[in-house]
Amino acid sequence: YGTWNDKMITVNDTYPRDLMVGRAHQDRTFRTYGVNGVAEDYKTWSGAWVLVDGGYQRVQAFMPPMHDHFTKWEVFWSEWVESCRKDVECFFGVAKSQWRWVRNKVEYHDALIIEHAMRTICILHNMLLA
Repeated sequence: YGTWNDKMITVNDTYPRDLMVGRAHQDRTFRTYGVNGVAEDYKTWSGAWVLVDGGYQRVQAFMPPMHDHFTKWEVFWSEWVESCRKDVECFFGVAKSQWRWVRNKVEYHDALIIEHAMRTICILHNMLLA
């Protein structure tokens, strides 16, 4: 996307829009537990969410770090979200430098082919690190 900022990507890309309006991944469910982590204190959700930084819109499908909450658990959560997002961004930076397929525009439209290619890149990356 070149010089587009985060908000322009969400306006022009179909996947974030489908997440925001609830059209993507409605067949998937996951649970979130309360602070105590007990089984009776969970909520089941459908759909998906994406780790983002603070530049994205505040919608249910995007999970930005919390900067306006200061309880101990919210600070831990926020640090964990930021750490995960940075790890993923770092991996894609390394993958772009090693594999031309990731660096250039993906010419495939089949999600299964793209998934298999990304899994292969992850496996090769881990093999090179070992």
